[in-house]
Amino acid sequence: SLAMKAKPETVLPLLTDFEKGWTQWSIWSSMDKQAKWTFAGTPGGAGHSMTWCGPDVGSGTLTIVSVEPTRVVLDGKIESKDKNDTTTFTLSVEGENTTVTWLDEGKAPPAVAGLFKGKLEQMLGEQFQKNLEQLKVVAEKKQLEIDAAAAKPVGDAPPVPETPPTETPPTTPPTTPPTTTTPPTTTEPKLPPPPTLG
Repeated sequence: SLAMKAKPETVLPLLTDFEKGWTQWSIWSSMDKQAKWTFAGTPGGAGHSMTWCGPDVGSGTLTIVSVEPTRVVLDGKIESKDKNDTTTFTLSVEGENTTVTWLDEGKAPPAVAGLFKGKLEQMLGEQFQKNLEQLKVVAEKKQLEIDAAAAKPVGDAPPVPETPPTETPPTTPPTTPPTTTTPPTTTEPKLPPPPTLG
């Protein structure tokens, strides 16, 4: 087991996504350059699997059996067509740290056990520890990225320059041309002609 400064929800995808998570920290992924890796099923859930075959890593398949917030169980077929291994990851929170415990229960095929002559358990134990150390590096880096993103203020985009208000020219009341009043025309009454004297 190993403690790492990361939340369980940050560590969990690294254990349950074989293609994008597991391969970031597993030393076995880079141990054999000629190995072929295939992935099936939906990452993060039961049925997701990883199969490998190579001259140095041998052959096998890991399949997720169950996923809980702090526990992952995998079935393994190591150098065999039948299940011969069970792997359990347990995540326990201690303050700001998550301790990952890796428990592997299985029986190696006779050919493999005989090849290492009793040193298989010691060798695998060392590899598990190296894997956990790599998992710690990846998980803590990912947690720092998550924390940094969360610390950014909302709306971190550059401010939009304010448009100065446009001045509206004062409205000039319409000018009404002066009205010319024509005085009424008065007609003088006509007087009758004076009488003619004879």
